[in-house]
Amino acid sequence: MNSPFFDVVTMTRKLAKSSYWQNMYSAAKELNMSLFKNNTDLTQIQSLFLSFLSFHYTIKFDIALGEVNPVVLENPIYEDAYMYCKTLKTTKTPEREMLTRNSQSSASTSQWIFKRK
Repeated sequence: MNSPFFDVVTMTRKLAKSSYWQNMYSAAKELNMSLFKNNTDLTQIQSLFLSFLSFHYTIKFDIALGEVNPVVLENPIYEDAYMYCKTLKTTKTPEREMLTRNSQSSASTSQWIFKRK
């Protein structure tokens, strides 16, 4: 049985991924406008919503740049995995060093391949 908090996170994530809210987020960044009536003291849900807006904006921006395949958007697990690996790529951690040592290619871009069962 899912907890009520899990449902809120799932629905907030789905809402933030929608084209409407992605467009609003993009416009808010460009026009320096606020998405909410309150500019300070955001609620936890508002904060969660903004983080998911940013999360999906980053993925869609990377898709537009050709850094990742749009298949990533088909499943939240793919989205999380991509962002996790992108974070490892930009930070120096033991995991990143291990991935670098084990990589067979010296190319600076990564290629994501997702196959359906």
